[in-house]
Amino acid sequence: MKLGRSLRFELSRRDLLKSALVSTGSIAVLAAARPPKRILIAGAGLAGLSAAYELVQSGHQVTVLDARDRPGGRVLTLRDSFADGQYAEAGAETFGETHNFVQHYVRSLQLETIPAWSYGKLASLVFRDGRRSPSSSELSRKYVLPAIKEIGDPLSDGWPSTDLLRQFDRISMAELLKSRGASPEEIAQLQIVYSDSWDNGTAPDSALCLLRDEAIARKGASFRIRGGNDQLPKALAKSLGGRLHYRTTLERINQNNKHVRVTVNTSGRRSQISADYLICAIPFTVLRSIPVSPAFSEGKQRAIRELSYNSVTRVYVQSPTRSWVTDGLSGYAATDLPVGTVWDCTEGQSGARGILECYTSGERARRLAGLPEPERIRTVVENLQRVFPGVNYEKAVSIAWDADPLVKGAFAWFKRDQMATLLPHIARREGRVFFAGEHTSPWFGWMQGALESGNRAAHEVNES
Repeated sequence: MKLGRSLRFELSRRDLLKSALVSTGSIAVLAAARPPKRILIAGAGLAGLSAAYELVQSGHQVTVLDARDRPGGRVLTLRDSFADGQYAEAGAETFGETHNFVQHYVRSLQLETIPAWSYGKLASLVFRDGRRSPSSSELSRKYVLPAIKEIGDPLSDGWPSTDLLRQFDRISMAELLKSRGASPEEIAQLQIVYSDSWDNGTAPDSALCLLRDEAIARKGASFRIRGGNDQLPKALAKSLGGRLHYRTTLERINQNNKHVRVTVNTSGRRSQISADYLICAIPFTVLRSIPVSPAFSEGKQRAIRELSYNSVTRVYVQSPTRSWVTDGLSGYAATDLPVGTVWDCTEGQSGARGILECYTSGERARRLAGLPEPERIRTVVENLQRVFPGVNYEKAVSIAWDADPLVKGAFAWFKRDQMATLLPHIARREGRVFFAGEHTSPWFGWMQGALESGNRAAHEVNES
């Protein structure tokens, strides 16, 4: 699942498998380093960690820097806030059977997985205008799946074509649906179901952005890592040993035709580090405030300056019982309420208690994040009980990714026309500086995207 995204329960597995093809080929191994290079990596999220892991295996001298005191970035598992040893994902939620990079590292690092969203006969809901109704895939099959088929394979060479950009990138999803005959009522219904990515609330979204995401990332069975998804970055970090340095903030980038030199701040102490190459695996929302000399190309500067990130606020409510299961419900509901999309994030975990996650994005997320913590939780609990009346509030915790100074947003999401203007520049190298991160991958926002981008950047550096 995306770094903070909900699942489309209205689409059946068969529909998803038909929508597009995803490459699940084997992961290419880096050639041996001849000679070894000195490589700096800024960012110890999955992108930076996977790049480091591959480069170390190839024999390079690698140093990883991260401003946090933990690995993983937006892969964050919440444990201490809940009773019975239960946990919830504050960022990346699930991954798919077609996500070959995640599957590769899970196997390589000997991690275990558990199925996700395997609700069986338990029902999922749509809550709109004060009424509960069963979720349905009818509108998605009518309007969304045909458009997904029309955009082709987003992983193919040369994608997207000029025609696709003209047809799908210049309009929002609402405008696309209206042009294809969807009524205001149908558009409103689909907007609730796709509320986590429909519009980030700052400008009309790119219809092509949403369709690409649906085409490549949401097929087949879904999984979580047993014990929490943060087991993956922890295992990668452990393999790097002393090469990983926490509480170290990147403050400046300088490069010439021989080396890269960065200025860093480690717990209040500034220093400079030189290397042959730098892999920058931090979000553009953070990179845009870091001085670079000489300046990157105009296209790269524009991409760093303008790429939008969706706002996400998530609130977790632990209840002493999973009353929704007793009522024959899965715990999943797409709503028009301040709680956004709701699901049971303790599926597969032991204990009588359960945790319902309330996921909001865009303008709803910003409104919720603007409330004081007690009022935010009170608002969520009151609205959550409208959807699932049997839920009793026992413990609650929330996270607003916009408020995290090391991210300033949840995941990359393109506004209208941005795929045409920004996409060619986002992942492109700038001299001795290479770029990784979910925002540089076709799987933007997913663990798959972060890992894929780290591998790509590692290959680019190795072959330089």
